[in-house]
Amino acid sequence: MIRSSLSELVDCGIGMLQGADVEFQGISIDSRTVQPGNVFFAIKGPRFDGHAFCHAALEKGAIAVIVENAITDINAPQLVVTDTTLALGQVAGLWRERFATPVVAVTGSSGKTTVKEMIAAILRQAGPTLSTEGNLNNAYGVPLTLARLSQKDRFAVIEIGASAVGEIADIVPHVQPDVALITMIGPSHLEGFGSIDAIAHAKSEIYGGLRDLGTAVINRDDVYFDVMKAAAPEKTMTFGFDAAADVHGRYSAGELRIAVAQDTISVSLPLPGKHNAYNALAAAAACISVGCGLHQVRDGLRSMHAVKGRLMLRDDVDQYRLIDDSYNANPASVMAAIDVLSQESGVTCLVLGDMLELGDAADDMHAEIGVYASKADIDHLLCIGDHVKHTCASFSGGKAHHADTFDELVAHCVAEVPLGGTVLVKGSRSSRMETFIDALAKKGNAAGGEQP
Repeated sequence: MIRSSLSELVDCGIGMLQGADVEFQGISIDSRTVQPGNVFFAIKGPRFDGHAFCHAALEKGAIAVIVENAITDINAPQLVVTDTTLALGQVAGLWRERFATPVVAVTGSSGKTTVKEMIAAILRQAGPTLSTEGNLNNAYGVPLTLARLSQKDRFAVIEIGASAVGEIADIVPHVQPDVALITMIGPSHLEGFGSIDAIAHAKSEIYGGLRDLGTAVINRDDVYFDVMKAAAPEKTMTFGFDAAADVHGRYSAGELRIAVAQDTISVSLPLPGKHNAYNALAAAAACISVGCGLHQVRDGLRSMHAVKGRLMLRDDVDQYRLIDDSYNANPASVMAAIDVLSQESGVTCLVLGDMLELGDAADDMHAEIGVYASKADIDHLLCIGDHVKHTCASFSGGKAHHADTFDELVAHCVAEVPLGGTVLVKGSRSSRMETFIDALAKKGNAAGGEQP
């Protein structure tokens, strides 16, 4: 993990030292998880102020604190900086500079976590690989991931998220990627970005952080290809189903054929859906850009497992084939999930919570999902939330029901969807759709998997 001294940070223009110079090992922004020898960053957020937890961090073993305002009643070294969040990124960036390790950075409106996991699985065929854990993809999580970089890592893959213009531009200089990838552009976090055009430009900020001679990986099939291409450096690698892409493919019945120049491979993807074939092509392009061969791409993709909450088949719901895609949602990812559900045999049921942060277009976009699900011949649509009322209203052909509570939602599912049907659960993080899954599993287990 990251090792440095406070004086070294001062020499690099990060803050003013008050107290003795000390060497630290590791960084922390959470006083509850501080390890002895860490330096504690007193991060200021919209609902918290880390300065209030400096004493607790020192009691847990922090050797020093990095603060925006010196604290007079502590007996420990302090580094006073203008902005602790910025300093966190700067310190992590200094650590990253010590390594020649190739770093791949990933962003996009949808699919970035799955692509990150695919890239990591492929790169691990070639050597030890550091990758972003969980959802640590913001101005706090990215530095914490970089701080874990070590000499044993042959590669690193860093996921970068954003909900407003300029956020990626602030984060990516600390990452200094050798390869930067945008999965796709679509409506996500529209409240912060304002428009899909703004999203395209904001995601393209990732290319501005590339190291010299770095490679920009671009979705050749994306409607915003030209925008991304204009923001990219000279060295690019494209992917897509378009035969003009550098890494292109054909997908049918779970089998993906990937072609690069005159070389081809075929792989049975363990993750369902054409969107995951796109994800695999994106991952392949990124890994080829750092020197991986197609055999490593194939073996890595074969080793993939579903990411929790992302089209993961649950084995704790006995009465249904339940696909948990509850981690998050935007229009593109919901449509991709519907495509997957539509390929299932037997009765199909989409359980949907609100898609959030879509701004003034939210109701219209939710209505479009209802139309899309109708065309996909989904049998049942069960919804909970305010915006999804419009999804129910626009759904035709099958049966739709809007519930006010999760208990009602579970009861309606058990009453209407026959045993053995396929139930896919989707919604934005704040919709807490995992609550439905847990309740359904509990009800099924209590009843022995039998319907009334």
